[in-house]
Amino acid sequence: MIGTETVAHASDATTVVDSETAEKSELGTCPWQLTADGVLHVGSGELPEATKPYSDYVTPFFAIQIREGADQNNLKFKTISFDGKVTTPVNASFLFANFLNDTPQIKNWQNLDTSKSTNFAFMFLSSQQNSIDVSKFDTSNATDMHGMFNGADPVKGYENLDTSKATDVSGMFANYNDNNDNPVSLDLAKLDVDRVNEDKSTTPFGASVAGGFSGMVGGANINSLNIGDWKPQIPLTGMFDGSMSSNLTELTLSPQDDLTGSKLLGPDTTEDKDPAKYTGNWENRQDQYIKHGDPNKKTYSTTDLIGKYNGQLAITENETYQWEPQVTPGNPVTIHYIDQDGKSIQADSQLPGGVRD
Repeated sequence: MIGTETVAHASDATTVVDSETAEKSELGTCPWQLTADGVLHVGSGELPEATKPYSDYVTPFFAIQIREGADQNNLKFKTISFDGKVTTPVNASFLFANFLNDTPQIKNWQNLDTSKSTNFAFMFLSSQQNSIDVSKFDTSNATDMHGMFNGADPVKGYENLDTSKATDVSGMFANYNDNNDNPVSLDLAKLDVDRVNEDKSTTPFGASVAGGFSGMVGGANINSLNIGDWKPQIPLTGMFDGSMSSNLTELTLSPQDDLTGSKLLGPDTTEDKDPAKYTGNWENRQDQYIKHGDPNKKTYSTTDLIGKYNGQLAITENETYQWEPQVTPGNPVTIHYIDQDGKSIQADSQLPGGVRD
């Protein structure tokens, strides 16, 4: 025993340990088998809920971390493979959170049946997975999705998650970035946020905090965010709280997005690699080729943009805003490739226009 952890030992590299012969075999109702290549194969059944052996919740896989001999730091499995239909419990919170030591990488995500789960809170908190694929997840019964991808690296398929019953998405993409800490794009336009409410939420330690949209992208390293097509029933209060706003250069909004209290900070030219590159204002993307300072061009300070999206103005369609550059680009030039008879011989291409000073 190591603390509350039960250990199963493999005597040599060719030994196969399974749920019948290990000292501790429980993984809900899922049978499992360790093969000599270091893969923990998980068969059909239902996974148990995450446990809280210390101050933090940890994945149930921690309870069967198989090690070699007396070296308690030498994990015997480096990969977890869902080989059968593996069902997640109703409470799937923290299910893949807080792996300790060397993190086993999970494959065959498509075999996870998440249809009965309602609580996805902090499901991947600090999971240290190199790749997470939720494109086959059925989240039609999900009500709590707060912190679901907190600290996760890029996730495949999040765009199509069913959030129609979700009431709490606070911190859902907090601290989101890529494997190299580079800014990434988030396209959340398809998420249904109609039922998100202002009820309180909780931290991983159980403390009561603001819920709703609070900190949804807090600490996230994103350069483009699309929340067009949203129809929230409450303001996006605190949504950008703690976000790395100096990288958020493009923002798509729906007519019903209410930025009141959202804590959108906007262009921070002092932190940009080239402080003189941007004016410090936002421009509508459709006006990007209108010269800076032209009286026909409308620009917005961050305060102005928040004031425009206050849930009261009659905005009728999605709009995309971006940081206004100091130097206005020229209109792009489209090149058509045709033969002497006017027939196309290859696809059109586009070149950027000249710089307008």
